[in-house]
Amino acid sequence: MKQVSLLTSFNNTIIHFGEFVLNTQNGELRKDNALVKIEPQLLEFLLLLIKQKLLGEDAIVTRALMIDSIWSGKSASDDAVRAVVKKLREVLNDDARRPRYIKTIPTKGYLLICEIEQRAQGRSAWKQRSIKYGVVALLAVALFAGIQLTYLWYTSEDHAPKRISSLKVITEASKTFVSADLHNENKILYSKIAENEKSLQLYVKSIHNDDGTRLTWDQNYDHQARWSGDGKYILLRKSNSSGTESSVYSYPEMKKVFDEKNIASVNNSTEQTQNQLKAIAWLHDEDQILIYEIDQEAPNQVALYAYSINGKKLKLKTSIALKVSQIKEIEVSKDSQFLAIYYQDTKGHFSLTIYNRFTNEIIDTLRLQNKIDRLVWDDDSQLVSFLTEEEGLRSYDITARKYFNWKGLKPGIQSLISQCGSACFMFTRHDGDFLDISERPSPFVAQDILPTRLIASPGLDDLPIFGSDGSLFFVTRKDGRSLIEKRDLNNQQHQVFELPSSGTVGSLALNKANNAFIGELNQRIFLYRLDTGIFSFVTGIKEKAMEPSWLADDSGFSFYIKDKQITGDTNQFANNDVSTDFPVYYHYDLSTSSKRELGRQFHSIVNFENNSFLVSKVPGEYFLLTANAIEELFQDERYLKANQSKEVIRIPDSSPNAFKIIGKKLYYLDSLENDTVLSTLDISTLKKQSYPLDTNPQNPNFTLSSDLSKLVVTRTKSNASQIVKVEGLWLE
Repeated sequence: MKQVSLLTSFNNTIIHFGEFVLNTQNGELRKDNALVKIEPQLLEFLLLLIKQKLLGEDAIVTRALMIDSIWSGKSASDDAVRAVVKKLREVLNDDARRPRYIKTIPTKGYLLICEIEQRAQGRSAWKQRSIKYGVVALLAVALFAGIQLTYLWYTSEDHAPKRISSLKVITEASKTFVSADLHNENKILYSKIAENEKSLQLYVKSIHNDDGTRLTWDQNYDHQARWSGDGKYILLRKSNSSGTESSVYSYPEMKKVFDEKNIASVNNSTEQTQNQLKAIAWLHDEDQILIYEIDQEAPNQVALYAYSINGKKLKLKTSIALKVSQIKEIEVSKDSQFLAIYYQDTKGHFSLTIYNRFTNEIIDTLRLQNKIDRLVWDDDSQLVSFLTEEEGLRSYDITARKYFNWKGLKPGIQSLISQCGSACFMFTRHDGDFLDISERPSPFVAQDILPTRLIASPGLDDLPIFGSDGSLFFVTRKDGRSLIEKRDLNNQQHQVFELPSSGTVGSLALNKANNAFIGELNQRIFLYRLDTGIFSFVTGIKEKAMEPSWLADDSGFSFYIKDKQITGDTNQFANNDVSTDFPVYYHYDLSTSSKRELGRQFHSIVNFENNSFLVSKVPGEYFLLTANAIEELFQDERYLKANQSKEVIRIPDSSPNAFKIIGKKLYYLDSLENDTVLSTLDISTLKKQSYPLDTNPQNPNFTLSSDLSKLVVTRTKSNASQIVKVEGLWLE
């Protein structure tokens, strides 16, 4: 059986997501306290999804990541990858068309879209382990005259001194800190992606308040930087698909005082070298920066130079025998004696070499199993530390010539910044995501002046719906409860009703008369009548019901139930990544409060006015059908062929909150060149138009006012990112 390698990276924590609880100490997955069977490969994929989600905004699990983690880097076919995704969806009772957990990102990979809460193991969990060990110890009494029992009692988890580290928030920012660098615990230099932009830009701010300065505006590069020792200069590294280039700027003037492209190479021959010199780090000798050069004709040698910013002189320091193809980072010890060199060797492996500049000696080289973010030296120049995703915080002791692991690290830690004491480190930390909801003028009506509501988030407000009077309804979560709330025209918030369960609300729809809601709660269809205040489920607990949609005349609504016994014709599906359970459609009549089966021919049905329907047999592909009633859609194929449009209409998501019908037009979310757009389709002409919505928002939902003047969008956004000081860590 394959060992699930990612379990160790979660430090024996309990992870809550959706309806499930995962114990990373033993790999047990539970739902409603019942054990859920999960294969090792599926558990590995689930852990990979969770790990990427915890990293922050870029939470996509690519095919390459899956192969590297699940198949240990060996080759795997597309069918094998899709099979793992499909099986995990079955374990989680998830649906590819209406995902609650795993969303497919076309051409990119897979995204975990549910909320995650990571908790440390409680004391009770350790007590359960102590009981197990106690039984074993009692058996040992008979063989060893009680000696082992006494030993176990004194060394058990409950009697050992409990060590607890402390965490203090130093400062925070509205978006995730990237490549943060702290100077004298006073000012922070960091990168982040600004609103509506795609590249990392450079910022500086005080740790004492939110005042700060944006330093870069080049949209073609990502920017990362490091302070000089005196805080008077910034070493800026710009990178894009073509490579990386470095410059030095004075601070705060941001005047360029060094450009690596303008430096002449220094070598022992009279000929000009064609090798490229790259600025990589600050030396702690006044104003000098460290520059390296890899000889392309003899890649076993790395030349190191020191360049003086004020003297504008380049001086060869040393040459190191390393089989290097690319240097990722070099960090100089505080006394400038040691170099920690993180690089990729000629065979593609990542390694860390500790080098003594004064004796020209390679002290140690470590083959790394995982990539690292940054190297940090302590003030005594005896300990170099780094953070890995799998093994946590590690340090190399120069004197002991040995690597150690640190314990006591808090959840949510993202990257290492500096060491602030013998057992104290500075990190960036990210607390997850929230849902941002905003009202704005719609792109369909040109207007320069329009009063819109400012909705104070962060929160968990989603699935927005405009009422006929301009009020805004949405689903929110408060203190573990799921509520339907309303914002009136004065932006005052009111509770409409509380749902009977705090589970997942998959969709919500309001009828035209504004007196009834239908929705999906934990894959059950519910009906709430605003006029009577009566809430009821219209499907059972074991029925996997989805996509309730009002009929055009408000007389009732349709929905479907996935029938596990009917798989349908498999050649109807576009790929193996879509569940083969075929939906059975039902109609619910409000006047009789009863439901009846319609048929099992379609994947999705959207009802327009004037007896027009969009129907789908293949996910994402629709035909326009005319019929006097919804029942007529389920007649024989000859009727369908005679009444359907010839054009194929492609809509990516048919869930009720992913499209709106106003008049003869369909409004829905789509993607164009990796950006999210709001598209409109005229049913009478089948003409499509698209309008930019935002720069790649995660998990967006939207609603439009009936007069098309206002647009409300919800999207997943990052919570505040923090700079934290963690003290009281201990070495293993």
